[in-house]
Amino acid sequence: MRPDYDASSYLWNTWSDSELRAWVVKEKAADNAKAADMKRHELENLVSANYNKASDTISSAWNENSMKGWLVKNGLLKSDAEATKDQVN
Repeated sequence: MRPDYDASSYLWNTWSDSELRAWVVKEKAADNAKAADMKRHELENLVSANYNKASDTISSAWNENSMKGWLVKNGLLKSDAEATKDQVN
């Protein structure tokens, strides 16, 4: 079953505390010792503040065609053929 998220959800809302800590350390938003003492809401705030300037984001590893293909495959976007068919009908 595919989980549904509303538009106000962020990718990192699905991450565990350890995944948040690992990302924060990897992106040098905090050192390992500081991140280890942070509470979840502090980690989420730090990720939120640094995500757009991070080197490792979900979109950084994908080109436009790959991303569109994944969205179509997972039913989140219509394929070009489906969109054209809808326009004709």
